[in-house]
Amino acid sequence: MNTKLTLVPIIETQKTIPPAALYERDAAFYLKLSIHEFRSLVRAGAIPFRNHIGRKRRIYLRDDLDLYLSRLPRHFGKTTIAAIEDSPRADERRNE
Repeated sequence: MNTKLTLVPIIETQKTIPPAALYERDAAFYLKLSIHEFRSLVRAGAIPFRNHIGRKRRIYLRDDLDLYLSRLPRHFGKTTIAAIEDSPRADERRNE
């Protein structure tokens, strides 16, 4: 019996799971903000943070960062949705 063994490499594809919590620099990068702009928004209360028990570093949940982004006004050229909805003609459009 003359049997040959063929070795086949096993390639594991490791799925990368995006983190649910980010540290300050990564959270600022995620929002496309400078670290100074990000810290200002945190101090103003626009972006909440959490603390791990027993750790000193703040963490920022991606869900909170996404919520912050979803609340930003949409821009259409030189106007925003808020400006369009508050315009005098907005009432006329709603009644049509």
